[in-house]
Amino acid sequence: MELSELKAKGAFIEGVPEPVEVEWTHIDKETGDITIDTFIVHVLRKSVGWMDRAFKRARADGGSQTAAIIAEGIRFGENANERITYEEASKLDIDLATALSTAFNKVNKRDFDVKNSQPQTSSGANSSSAASEDAQ
Repeated sequence: MELSELKAKGAFIEGVPEPVEVEWTHIDKETGDITIDTFIVHVLRKSVGWMDRAFKRARADGGSQTAAIIAEGIRFGENANERITYEEASKLDIDLATALSTAFNKVNKRDFDVKNSQPQTSSGANSSSAASEDAQ
């Protein structure tokens, strides 16, 4: 495959943040009531270099990979121009950290169902025996 084909197919990550809705359930500090806050964060798609930097940071101080992912991969604010530090991410409420980590995974984890994807023959017919069994 040519390099230009790889580029055209999206092999190189641009780092453009994608908006994701987050729901955080917590105890309201003023009322003591259970509260659900729903808001938008912006998640950066990961590249191999990005993952290396995030995990190197966590390994360097024996810290949290989750905090590294949040600090490096989540942006806040309407224009995605606000971020928290690794130290701040390390101090997050566990439920909020989980919600942010879930948002990160939603953008970065691709669930390709390769097992159920069947190759096509040149005639367009499915060549798997499972498909033949289904037709019977």
